[in-house]
Amino acid sequence: MPQSYILGATGDTVSTETNSDGTKTVAFQGVDIHDFSWTASPDFQLIEDSWQGSAGAVKIRLLMSPGHLRQAGRYLQSVKGTLAMFDRWYGPYPYDRITVVDLPNGAGNAGGMEYPTLITGGTTWWEPRGIRGVELVTEHEFGHQYWYGMVGSNEFEESWLDEGFNTYSTGKVMDVAYGPIGVPVTLLGLRAGGLFDLSRTGKPPQSC
Repeated sequence: MPQSYILGATGDTVSTETNSDGTKTVAFQGVDIHDFSWTASPDFQLIEDSWQGSAGAVKIRLLMSPGHLRQAGRYLQSVKGTLAMFDRWYGPYPYDRITVVDLPNGAGNAGGMEYPTLITGGTTWWEPRGIRGVELVTEHEFGHQYWYGMVGSNEFEESWLDEGFNTYSTGKVMDVAYGPIGVPVTLLGLRAGGLFDLSRTGKPPQSC
């Protein structure tokens, strides 16, 4: 790909070669994975951070799209908080990195997707903190690292083993992190709830 492109992918970078024609060749390796994805753009702004878990450090790579940089802190806070809770509740995150891709405007259909060590989020430049879409999507897609990634379930034939367990854990994390607000909307003193009642009461949501 062109040398100016910022790249994110499943696994770890094992080599990067600069070619004479202005391109570069990048190789990745992933261990104990059953899926692979990658993304590249000359417009990504790379933000790197880390989190220390019970099994060691996890590198966090955040690929931010133009105009969305003000939301970077919300992504990082969500990833770190979710890593901590999953580490405590379900076991150590088994990989040494997680890449979060913030989608550019017009690419919303690619948002909210999971691959081993790489997830896609989704936000806008104007999204207020009272609407926790950034946090909800980030936490939910990270949860798939466990329920379809580590468990290795077939997300097409046995979706309850993936989306079912993951939706439960999404509600649990959101409750602990932001309070029992159900649907994560707290704006102008108003709260919308009901979607994640199952994680707290064991009963189906009244709004469904």
